[in-house]
Amino acid sequence: REALAYLAATTLKTHFERHIDLGLSLATQENLQGLIRRGRWHEAVTAFETIPNDFPVIETVLLVDPEGVLKATTPARANVIGVNFSYRDWYQGVSQAWQPHVSEIFKRAPQPQLNVIVVSIPIKTDDGEVLGILGLSILLDDFLEWSNQIEAGESGFVYFVDRQGQVAGHPDYLPQDEIVNFSAAPHVAKLIRGESGLEIIKNPINQTKEVVAYQPAGYGWGVVISQEADQAFAYRARGIKQSLITLGAILIIGIVLALITSNLSQRLIEHAEEIDRLILEKSNLLERKLEAKK
Repeated sequence: REALAYLAATTLKTHFERHIDLGLSLATQENLQGLIRRGRWHEAVTAFETIPNDFPVIETVLLVDPEGVLKATTPARANVIGVNFSYRDWYQGVSQAWQPHVSEIFKRAPQPQLNVIVVSIPIKTDDGEVLGILGLSILLDDFLEWSNQIEAGESGFVYFVDRQGQVAGHPDYLPQDEIVNFSAAPHVAKLIRGESGLEIIKNPINQTKEVVAYQPAGYGWGVVISQEADQAFAYRARGIKQSLITLGAILIIGIVLALITSNLSQRLIEHAEEIDRLILEKSNLLERKLEAKK
């Protein structure tokens, strides 16, 4: 379980880093920076019109000024242009040190109000001047696809949690339903603190026991792998049973060999005794014949 959790965390981190790399490549284009300097945000965003088609995971591309005001999007979201989103985690995270940031889960402002995260990239010149922010919006639906790619065994499943303990990719919760928060669960609280581990817990919904392994994935996110305890221990029990069968077979073979050896030894002893008896009889007969000759 722990090894699988580590693999799942590495997979999630790889997904994030791919989108960060894409964002960095887009944010460093000279023509983009030139248009932004001249305040031509809507013209600048047209360069990214094909991104949602070329990269289906990306639902919207955002261009935001350094103060957090949304300047342009593709596809266009006219009703939110000019709105200040500096209160959002995706802005606060990237503006803290002007480094790439992966946001927590939130319900976006434009209609329809979908559950998303945003990978935010600072648009900086070579001398470090911040011109704006490039945001890549990703629907929560894609997390379910990512979690389904990881084989967690019979009755097992994988889900992800953000820095607030909000859940993505859980098979029991639809991506676009109300956002679910697991921060009250002890293992998720530990995961938020950056800890990893393996525990047996009781599911608060159906009261069944589950084995959970959890592992931080970077960027404030983590991975949980859960499996019903009965199934997890059934696998262990099958291993123990197989070992017992093997040991039992070895023991039986040993006993049979011991019996065969014992039986053979007894027959050899009896045979030796018979030879000794015959030798003794021949010797006595020989002695009587010698005595008779005398």
